[in-house]
Amino acid sequence: MINTQEISKFFTQEEANKSLVLVSKIANDIENKSQQLQLIKSKLLIDQEDQQLLEEVQNLGNQIIHHAHELEDIGAQILNIAPLIIGFPQIKGDEVSFLTWSLGQDEVRPELSDHLVK
Repeated sequence: MINTQEISKFFTQEEANKSLVLVSKIANDIENKSQQLQLIKSKLLIDQEDQQLLEEVQNLGNQIIHHAHELEDIGAQILNIAPLIIGFPQIKGDEVSFLTWSLGQDEVRPELSDHLVK
């Protein structure tokens, strides 16, 4: 659930679309690191005590967190990790909703997400 008190920026559809050049690069990095993480986790099922694999999991997790902070600095938020959905807060009337975007889309889509907002 998203806390609207933590939202630092609100977007118009045009502003959100303009930010996609940078957001898509960050999202690609998150997606790639998430895939690497899943691969390593499957290897850990075979050898749960492999210290190098455990360190790689920690490193990739930290990198994903760093990318999430980069998105937050822009004003966007990760709404879902798999599949990766990025949300851009907007104000519509007196409600907060999110414009949403996923890898492969050319532009953000308006999608009321009031069930995520408190």
